[in-house]
Amino acid sequence: MRRFGIYLSLSVLSALCAAQPATNPVILRDVPAEVLFPYKNTLDAQSPFVLECLTVNKNSQKVSYKWTKNGQPLDLKANPNIVQRQGEGSLVFINPGQNDQGVYQCFAETPQGIASTRPINVKTTFLEVPKAEPVHHKPVEGRPYKLDCPKPNAYPEPTITWRSQLATDPSISDDVRDKRITVGPDGALYIANVTEKEVSDRFVYVCLGKSPAVRDEVPLAKHFIDSLTEDKQKKDNEVVEQYLTKELTAKVGEQIYLYCIYGGNPLAHPDWFRDGKDINNEPNSRITRYNRSAGKRLLIREVLPEDAGEYMCVANNEVGKVKKHTMKLSVISAPIFKKKPEQQMNVREGQDVTIPCEITAIPPATTSWTYNAAPIGKDRMTVTNTGLTIKKVQKTDSGYYGCSAKNVHGQNYAETVLIVA
Repeated sequence: MRRFGIYLSLSVLSALCAAQPATNPVILRDVPAEVLFPYKNTLDAQSPFVLECLTVNKNSQKVSYKWTKNGQPLDLKANPNIVQRQGEGSLVFINPGQNDQGVYQCFAETPQGIASTRPINVKTTFLEVPKAEPVHHKPVEGRPYKLDCPKPNAYPEPTITWRSQLATDPSISDDVRDKRITVGPDGALYIANVTEKEVSDRFVYVCLGKSPAVRDEVPLAKHFIDSLTEDKQKKDNEVVEQYLTKELTAKVGEQIYLYCIYGGNPLAHPDWFRDGKDINNEPNSRITRYNRSAGKRLLIREVLPEDAGEYMCVANNEVGKVKKHTMKLSVISAPIFKKKPEQQMNVREGQDVTIPCEITAIPPATTSWTYNAAPIGKDRMTVTNTGLTIKKVQKTDSGYYGCSAKNVHGQNYAETVLIVA
């Protein structure tokens, strides 16, 4: 069987496997699922990047490397922009461009068979930096206020922070830290009740974006609060909605925030509940309201499947009316291994062997197996949701077995080299 012209015949592979010692087979290092390189309108545009394909240990055995791109053989001779590092399979993209985006996979032809990496999704990272012209404000004293920070065209979305900078020298700046002020998930800065503390003609509020597309944070918006306008309305001391999470979808393992931003004076410190149970918790808890936000954010440090459901925040400043808000959290997951094989398995001929591969995913993943980088197709092999079983294993079954799991949210891959003696 041949695929992309890189596979040996099974008979040749079997002979090679039988002739090789089992003590030090070639094993490939794990590779990332995604590699980003800067391209469009970025400070680091067209810097070289590398796709690694290396063995776990230094190995004297002869290894021949080949790559595919989008499922087709990658001809390095026809791509002078791509150079393979000597003595390994790693590729260096000297002057990358948009045409280099795609799904890459490395194959290593070894004395034990053909090893393979997981597919690597290569994408451009970019950030279109806007011209951040200063905006001047005169908010009503004591009332809630919002400073916008429009999201730029970018991949991935930049991480947003706010700082107070000296207008004439941006190197002089300070974090925006005040229990009345919260950065929302939309990037905006929410002020629960604006005071003279925010007024300055020398310091500017700057929204900064951080991205792998650029070396340093870049300004996305600038705001001066020049002065305050007198509040001529009757003070009601009510809690005022500013930003509330309604629905949120999170991936297993992510760190997330649920938002319950209410303004007003005096300031409300929201309490959080789930199924009627108080989940404010302690500062070091996995789920806690204590994260320098005066309760306006609920932090979930590492999302679990069981976190899906409805959450409620209750805002009470002990003067105005109590406000309650319910939000829904949905949880998804790319395939995650509950159990995967060791990188090397040594067994005796004639045994029944199970190569473990147990997956959890939301929604459930589709699992497939390969043998020496080709689809499994042997009669004595049975695939279940716990792994691959080979009845009465033979020396000709030696080689590389890969378990691949995929759903709409991602893919995972594990490989073992089976040595039959």
